[in-house]
Amino acid sequence: AQAQQALSMGTQVTEIVVRLNVKDNMDPEVEAIKNAIENTLKVKGTDLEAFSWKELAGEFLVISKMKTKNSSMIILIMLVIASMGIANTMLMAVLERTREIGMFSAMGMKKSEILLLFLFEGGLIGVIGSLFACILGGLGSWYLEVHGWKMGSEAFGDITASFYPLKNVFYADLTFDVLVMTFILGTAIAVITSFYPALKAAKLNPVDALRHI
Repeated sequence: AQAQQALSMGTQVTEIVVRLNVKDNMDPEVEAIKNAIENTLKVKGTDLEAFSWKELAGEFLVISKMKTKNSSMIILIMLVIASMGIANTMLMAVLERTREIGMFSAMGMKKSEILLLFLFEGGLIGVIGSLFACILGGLGSWYLEVHGWKMGSEAFGDITASFYPLKNVFYADLTFDVLVMTFILGTAIAVITSFYPALKAAKLNPVDALRHI
């Protein structure tokens, strides 16, 4: 009604939106309903045409895919930063405990045991960090899944919905699989990035390590 008044259209309309109660991944059903509407329009002899929302929102879908790629790049950068942080922490642990490592070697501790010791320490850091990340991230995602993130007013949502099937409230999609994969990935990265510092600690000469100040 507001658009008709603003454009001085009276009771005329330029588009009729049909909302379907189907899942997003049921494209065959959407296409079948679209074809049924087209056949009905042809039978009635009208010059109206039917389009699915994917056909009308082609540019929007392209932009969405670009944003997904950009998000993947951001996640990759964050993983690299996290890996560098863990590696730096483990290298500092090796430098600060050089004499301790030399004492372990002098007492008969094998290089493989020293290697496993620092790998275990790096893995423990990864487990604790990943656990806290899953808890904090899970709580934040749960809040957004329940309450959502509102953009603009209700009028903004109505105007947007006339072009694309979007609402002005965005909700998170939290799944248990995502939390498990985050935990496993965080722990794995911690162990992998701890390998070089652990190898460096295992290769230390016991005599030189005991003399280290």
